[in-house]
Amino acid sequence: MVFKSQNFYVVKLTGNSPDAVRYQFHLTLFRINGVLYGDFSPGEIADIRNSRMAKENYFTVHTLARIKEQNKQLSVSWLGAEYMKGMIENKRVRIKFRYVPNAGRLLLTASSEELTAMIEHYADQKRFIDWEDQPAMLKLTRTN
Repeated sequence: MVFKSQNFYVVKLTGNSPDAVRYQFHLTLFRINGVLYGDFSPGEIADIRNSRMAKENYFTVHTLARIKEQNKQLSVSWLGAEYMKGMIENKRVRIKFRYVPNAGRLLLTASSEELTAMIEHYADQKRFIDWEDQPAMLKLTRTN
């Protein structure tokens, strides 16, 4: 079942980076086949909102992460763009996409239903998506 969620968390970057105060993401959690996933999408960015040129040339994209809880620790593993590109090029996954030459990246253009079906079919099989071998991973340990 696919639906337009209106409930999400706001994820803010913290630290000393200049990006920390400027960027935030919307995180929508969902389960497929009993596995927890997170859909991260950028929140509104004032610099883009205030610039017509930037607004007309900016794509809001979503990133997919698997979220796993084990031993009071959360592991967040984002599906990398290069990993997804390799899956498509090697015909391990069939999904609609468009290559954006200026960005040097591919953009998935499949519908929410098709993306959900891809996750249902491939995300729990290590031969298709190895969540332990992604370029962006984060481990959070509960302290209280």
